[in-house]
Amino acid sequence: MSDSDSRGEKQGTQTVIPGQSLLGQTDIDDHRIKPGTGTLDTMNEMPNDVLLEIFSQVEPIDLFHISRATKTLRDLITKSNSRYVWKRVFDNKNGSTRKPPPCPEGVKPTHYANLLFGRNCQICGSENGDLVHWAGRLRFCVQCADEQLRDVYQRNGDPIIPLCSPCRIKSIRDFKGGFFVLEAEYLRHSRALNECDGEEAELEYKRQANMSRAGRLRLGFDIDLWNSDS
Repeated sequence: MSDSDSRGEKQGTQTVIPGQSLLGQTDIDDHRIKPGTGTLDTMNEMPNDVLLEIFSQVEPIDLFHISRATKTLRDLITKSNSRYVWKRVFDNKNGSTRKPPPCPEGVKPTHYANLLFGRNCQICGSENGDLVHWAGRLRFCVQCADEQLRDVYQRNGDPIIPLCSPCRIKSIRDFKGGFFVLEAEYLRHSRALNECDGEEAELEYKRQANMSRAGRLRLGFDIDLWNSDS
């Protein structure tokens, strides 16, 4: 997202930072994986373009895990001219099933892969990320959800809530479901409106916020529909 809704000030937060489209250039250089980084010896001898071709055949979640194996592999898989690999693995996802919506512009492919297929909380990194806010594009554990989400119905009549992107989250053990918005998104809108210089500026901000909200809700609906059919 061009304006990440994860709270960057919390230690351990994995934020979503701006990025370009996955349809980047594919001019992969011929540098090789550096030896002595803990990767397999065979990988050390493979040119990067060969490795990326191999990686383009795996599942998105597998590529996500590969990117976390070593710093060298992460650098290789996440650099800008490797984005075509991510596009290919998303396009090829489970050939017999409906492929997921494309990774949104401005969202890291690694973040998107974990959002759709992973189990890691995207705030603290734990493996208990069972709660997903599709419109906010974030996966939470119960503890982080309690801190990062705001219940819509507990803020009935709040003028900030209509600017935010609500999402229904089902109840699980230790978490009562309902409709929620991201706390960070709520606070961002609140601060921005307080800084508006006059009514005209406030109206313009709300117009832009509603456009952004519509895009988030549309993607959230598409992901939820895909997830239900998968």
